[in-house]
Amino acid sequence: MWGKALASDEQIMVKTVAGQSSHPLSRLVVKSLGAVVPSRKVIVQFEEQEGAGIRAVWGRGTIRIGSLSWVDKGREIATDDTEIDSRTPRVYLAIDEVVKGYFDIRAKYRPGLTESLSTLREQGYAIYLLSGDQPTDINKLGNAFGGASRLFFRQKPQEKLSFVENLQEKEGRNVLMVGDGLNDAGALQQSDVGLAVSDDVNNFSPACDVILQGEKLALLPRYIRLAEAGQRIIKTSFGISILYNLIGISYAVTGQLSPVTAAIIMPISSITIVLFTTLSTNRAARKYLRA
Repeated sequence: MWGKALASDEQIMVKTVAGQSSHPLSRLVVKSLGAVVPSRKVIVQFEEQEGAGIRAVWGRGTIRIGSLSWVDKGREIATDDTEIDSRTPRVYLAIDEVVKGYFDIRAKYRPGLTESLSTLREQGYAIYLLSGDQPTDINKLGNAFGGASRLFFRQKPQEKLSFVENLQEKEGRNVLMVGDGLNDAGALQQSDVGLAVSDDVNNFSPACDVILQGEKLALLPRYIRLAEAGQRIIKTSFGISILYNLIGISYAVTGQLSPVTAAIIMPISSITIVLFTTLSTNRAARKYLRA
């Protein structure tokens, strides 16, 4: 951390307040203060501003954690992209409106991220990065996402939502949105499929269709393949069911199907569909998740 070392009571304050946020950078700040025991003191006037940071009243003072423009309104963030790209993300801290310094966050990507993105691109999916943070690792991320033109930084929640709407309405695409925080909530709800990534499912997760543990994110291409296989199984099940009914109706209208025979055949057809879907689903799961 840049600036003077924090006193023990200040460390407790920072860990307690940052612990109330589910933002990935807040969790990293909490993790960096691992030996510090959070306080049970009641936090009042807690505020989390999307794309900016958090603010809370602690006793008679205030604490701000987030971007530089959030903690100190009088200072501006550098706009030189090359300079920004060469440094790590920073989480600034101000106590009683005095900037104490910042936490340097070293970018660490989830294991298997590059391979997963490459697999999705090979499957024909267009992938975009929407981030509220400053530009970092543009070259590495550009290679992973298929070009720097697919990277969008400094995105506010409304801009993320508008991006998803544009893909749906103007380009006619079905959108799977993967997010992990409050800033992604609107885009997750707007997307055709919203997937929230959480390292702790007991914490806040935005409204979405799927909640996925962070350590399983690298398996996303396999989950998509499994979902596609599930659609095929459902369609095949409908086909088998329709075929059963057509055969039964053809015998019934000719008078060759007695009520007793029909009563026996109907549950057999249902059992057949259940067995087919169960066996097919298990086979698909072994194929795509255990490969």
